[in-house]
Amino acid sequence: MATGSDFDLVIVGGGIGGVICLKYAKDAGLKTLVLERRERIGGLWRDLPSWQDIQFRK
Repeated sequence: MATGSDFDLVIVGGGIGGVICLKYAKDAGLKTLVLERRERIGGLWRDLPSWQDIQFRK
């Protein structure tokens, strides 16, 4: 694994907020690492029942 000095940005947490931050960081051309304690990303967003949805504006 690369060291922290190899990245422009480190995001702690792979929930919806972390994923959105990752999208903007990648759009800006930043070399980014996301740290998540679980084996999957998405957090609460991923755990919602299929009939429920989180909506957000661009």
